[in-house]
Amino acid sequence: MWRMKRMNLQTFLERMEGRKSTIYYVDGVPHIGIGHNINEPISERSIDEIYLDDVKRVYDDLSHVFSRGWYWAIGINRENALVSIMFTLGLPRFMGFEKMIDAIKAHDWPLAAKELLDSDRGRELPERSAVEAYMLEHNAMPEGWEE
Repeated sequence: MWRMKRMNLQTFLERMEGRKSTIYYVDGVPHIGIGHNINEPISERSIDEIYLDDVKRVYDDLSHVFSRGWYWAIGINRENALVSIMFTLGLPRFMGFEKMIDAIKAHDWPLAAKELLDSDRGRELPERSAVEAYMLEHNAMPEGWEE
């Protein structure tokens, strides 16, 4: 019987399946990573890992827009609002919010909130944007959102 040289399973499957950080299709079925069919459920641990990767990227993106350590000076609720906004927009779309960004840099929180609400995103996601705008303006959670 032919025996294959013992190989790390991950290395073997990577060679067989490939390794992609973006969606790819096999026979019309979407996959990601090392052959993971994204139509199949993932574990709670995997959800948390994806979340942590996404949040790290968001903080890195916000540090490019503002300055390193930007979050120390604005308060936790404003920080969380900005993370939430960047989380849904991504850096390229976030950069289109020039007036909001300028208002944040100037610490003009009422104007930053207004710019968010007056945007296409504010109209597309009115409830979410209203919560984020409140957090930006008041550095507090709206009533009913407290922990």
